[in-house]
Amino acid sequence: MRVLIALLPLIVFYVLESWVGLTEAVIASMGVVIADLAITRWIEGRFSKITLISAPLVLGLGVVTLVAQDPLFTLVGPAVGDTMFATLLVGARLFGRNLLVVALDDLGRADDLHPLQLRHLDGLSWRLAANLALHAAATVWAMEQPRETWVFVAGPLQMAMIGAQLGLEVGWLRWVVQPKVDAADEAEAAHAADGGDAG
Repeated sequence: MRVLIALLPLIVFYVLESWVGLTEAVIASMGVVIADLAITRWIEGRFSKITLISAPLVLGLGVVTLVAQDPLFTLVGPAVGDTMFATLLVGARLFGRNLLVVALDDLGRADDLHPLQLRHLDGLSWRLAANLALHAAATVWAMEQPRETWVFVAGPLQMAMIGAQLGLEVGWLRWVVQPKVDAADEAEAAHAADGGDAG
């Protein structure tokens, strides 16, 4: 849920840009980030790590977009955002960190993860980065196409790509990874019981 909240500014941007325009979409996405920072600080007494990582990206791109008012930057902005977020995911993994585990750590849930779940989250970081990089490439391609094509690629297509991936990942966790975790836990409990009986 924390990861989805961290992605909410991008979702708001893509949806609103298609409906009301760039300036309003940028302002709304920046507002979502600021609200997330304020609400998290108020409720939890601290800022979430994942939001502190994504906030500079969203706010920085937003300020540059609003100040520049350059149509070219408007077109390339989503690709820049995708590339930077993909770079954050990959860079964190290369330095031994996983942004998705950081998000769970914010909630005090990282210690509860089974090694099989951690391995899946490691793979998810790479797959999400690849998905974002693919969308960035599609957005750059769409810059040379009619405006309607770019709007579709930058908005609905992005939502479809992210939504499909998240749906598949959740399904895989639920129906493939979780049964393996349960089986491993049962085997460990049985082994511990056998050890206790032997003693």
